Amino acid sequence: MEHSEHSESTDGKGQRSVLALGSRLKTPPSELLVNSAFRYELDHQLCLNESMGLVDMAYLLTAIECHILPRCRGTELLLGLLDLQGGPKDFRPSPEYGDLYTNRENWLDSRTNSTGWLGVGRARRESTTGAFHLKTRNEILNLHKILSRTAEIMLEQVEQSATDIMPDYTYLQKAQPTTIGHYLLSFVYPMLRDLSRLQNVYERVNLSTLGCGSTNGSLLKIDRNAIARRLGFGGLCTHTRDAMWQADIPVEVVASLVAIAINLDRLAEDLQIFSTEEFGLIELSDCHARSSKIMPQKKNPFALTYVRQLANHLIGVNATICASGRTPSGQPDNRQYIYGALPAALSETASATALMGEVVKNLRFNRGRGREAVYSSAAAATSLTEVLIKVTTLDPREAHRLVGYLVSETANEGTVLSSLTAGAVKNAAELLFGEKIEFPEASLKSSLNSESTIAYHDGIGGVASTSIEEMLLDCRELVSQEKGWCEDESQRVATSADQLLREVAEFCR
Repeated sequence: MEHSEHSESTDGKGQRSVLALGSRLKTPPSELLVNSAFRYELDHQLCLNESMGLVDMAYLLTAIECHILPRCRGTELLLGLLDLQGGPKDFRPSPEYGDLYTNRENWLDSRTNSTGWLGVGRARRESTTGAFHLKTRNEILNLHKILSRTAEIMLEQVEQSATDIMPDYTYLQKAQPTTIGHYLLSFVYPMLRDLSRLQNVYERVNLSTLGCGSTNGSLLKIDRNAIARRLGFGGLCTHTRDAMWQADIPVEVVASLVAIAINLDRLAEDLQIFSTEEFGLIELSDCHARSSKIMPQKKNPFALTYVRQLANHLIGVNATICASGRTPSGQPDNRQYIYGALPAALSETASATALMGEVVKNLRFNRGRGREAVYSSAAAATSLTEVLIKVTTLDPREAHRLVGYLVSETANEGTVLSSLTAGAVKNAAELLFGEKIEFPEASLKSSLNSESTIAYHDGIGGVASTSIEEMLLDCRELVSQEKGWCEDESQRVATSADQLLREVAEFCR
């Protein structure tokens, strides 16, 4: 929804009514105030329009039940709200009428004389805060659903690549032999933690802040539980003042988004490096790349760049939201930016997560290059060290020194570690330590055979195919549980909204 740029009222009673001019305030807001602060506030609230409609309807129905709002006045308002919920073409929010709530008031003014009852027993902030919780709740569920699907895609690739070897890298240097499957699985577990974090923060977002008056409740006693039930909330934010002014919930939500973005960013940066000619381990699908306008040979990994940019952006949003909460405890400027920025951040994270899933699904792995990179390097050095500790009298420090020497010598000679002989190892040990060691040729060959050493890493979480199979089963079960929760909760929330609209329609007949 876009706001109107014109300054003439074509809807309700105009500024004087919705901005309460002529009482405490005698003059209208300046043009500069309207086109700066008012416009900024309205822009960030437009995404809450549908949710605000649900909040207002649930509140008014309950107010009628509690004999706070006359039935005839309430019916008029509810009919207007039903029309407004349909997105009428003549509803064109403009900053001259203030925020979203007062723009909705202005529109209702042209259809009923009962608009003055819209705010009975509550501040407009209550409506906006409730709408913010509804919108955020829905966006969290959407992100959770997409992240679950991306985790499933990752698991599919893990299964297909469980035995395909590649070097693992630390400090961008070949460290140890691993498999593509084990490498990818290291990003699934952070996704599972992200899913858990989303579910946890959802439980706190899914608490109703409605029925609180301004700070300490209202003399017009309304049934807070009834409002919460109509909107499908899981419970109440109990303390009335806390409900209206809480700053930590947005901080918690955006922190969860930053965690997701950073986890995706780490994978994206790895893949960007692996796709270079120097590494040559993967190739992105053409549909996730962009060409250079001047260098025709280039295939730029633009999808990965976008994912990485999102992490940068969300770190900035996180800082702004955290700073916005650093106000006196009863001050509304801690929300003006957050109302729009947080739902937008949730939506942007969902889009980037879906894109990352699509990228991984369409990746082409250069399996031959991965194997070559292992055997043409000293990636087996750690395995050789550990085998020396097992079958000789060398202690770990001595074994480490010996293998380091052998790696250096083979590099100087222009050979590879896999070409070593047991005799060369024995000679080097005698040179370094002045003593002979017994080191069978079979032990050497076993330590330098990456497929063999990978198979031996069969402990919990290890790279062996048996370990990967166990982790795959666990991860699939956890993802399935997360998906089930999200599907159930999404259905429950959607049902509550449908039931509320039906209840209002039936009430107004």
